[in-house]
Amino acid sequence: MSLALYTDPELMIPQLRSKDAAAVIAELCSTLHRTGRVENLLPFYNEVISRELLSSTATPSGLAIPHARSPQIEQLCFVVGRSPEPVVWLGQKGPGVHLVFLFAVPENEIAAYLSLLAGFSKLTQDKLRLESLLAAPDRQAMFDVLRHTPARKSRAPALKT
Repeated sequence: MSLALYTDPELMIPQLRSKDAAAVIAELCSTLHRTGRVENLLPFYNEVISRELLSSTATPSGLAIPHARSPQIEQLCFVVGRSPEPVVWLGQKGPGVHLVFLFAVPENEIAAYLSLLAGFSKLTQDKLRLESLLAAPDRQAMFDVLRHTPARKSRAPALKT
């Protein structure tokens, strides 16, 4: 099982057009909307921005991981955007963000989301894979890096006897 199960090559943006955090989030939300993963764009965008303003998801390693839960999301998924120039992120103090992973989370799939985040955590600690993702020449190559990145399997709760 890999991270690629939660995304698609059409959800890889190798060169973000936007130059600031709010515009990057809008670009990523629009991609989810255009591909049919988010039905109502504006409420989803507002939820992502609100969460990001409460607590920035930017990391010192140049990643941002915005997300939102919504009843309109039918399937857990994420979109990836890459910027050649560092994007100053909301509330971030540091060098800026080059990779943004925006997660769309159905309200009833919290366990699956936490499992996905555990797998994603492994990616953020793997310098070689992150470098491969930054150097990938196109969306398919970006997707291929994720195809070879394991996602943690969710475990069913243990039965009490």
